[in-house]
Amino acid sequence: MKKALLSFAILLSAYAMNARAQYYTYRYDPFRNGDKYIGLSVGMGGWLSGSDFYLHVDDYNTTSPYFGFQAEELSRSIFNPSIMFNYKRVLEGRSVSWANNIHFAFSMWDGEVKGTSTTNPALTFTTKYRNTSLNIADLYYAIIHIGDKVELNVGGGVTIGYNFNPKSTISYSDGREDVETSGGLEFMDLMSATIDFMVGADYRLSDVFSLNCNFIGHPIDFFGLGTPEDENTKGMRGVGEGLFVTKKFPFHLTIGFTYAL
Repeated sequence: MKKALLSFAILLSAYAMNARAQYYTYRYDPFRNGDKYIGLSVGMGGWLSGSDFYLHVDDYNTTSPYFGFQAEELSRSIFNPSIMFNYKRVLEGRSVSWANNIHFAFSMWDGEVKGTSTTNPALTFTTKYRNTSLNIADLYYAIIHIGDKVELNVGGGVTIGYNFNPKSTISYSDGREDVETSGGLEFMDLMSATIDFMVGADYRLSDVFSLNCNFIGHPIDFFGLGTPEDENTKGMRGVGEGLFVTKKFPFHLTIGFTYAL
């Protein structure tokens, strides 16, 4: 209950700050008269954190699909696809320009947890899970011009997102029937609010068309800072039936284009 209340308070604060920012942006926005661009980027997501996991099994819950098992290994996909729609505004300068980029992103994240029976090492399980997220980001960064064609981007911002319930499939080595499950119903699992940093580069093909490559890291998620009832699950996301995997420090590496309006 405390965790849900904390999440709700953070969410309200985030929306209040966003509404206040929009108000001041409307009145004082320095980018209002800047150059406008739209774009599309695709890429992959990954993790800069360790592969932490935790399995909580009630010793008396014999109906749990993990009863009598222990988790031993987490592996995450090296290719987690994402797509981003961008709206960029630029204040042009001679050697340094300034940009504001708002993008909407849809991403998918895959992983796999393996474990063994606590009494029979030959009996194993494998859980494959997938989580999808929908995010909106607001980034501010400096554009450093290198010649007439190349631009370097350095800056940061914030991302607010919604994580759809992860789906997972549990398979067993003894041939018993697979178990389909879902998790992440806690409010802190469903929502994310991250501080971001970005580095990247643009290559101008013309005055209106550019190619870009960007790295965006998300080192701090405010919905992972709360104190859960079980300290073992702090900074983790539930994927079903008492299995938790880390959600610390994801990143996106994208390539795409922008077109001047």
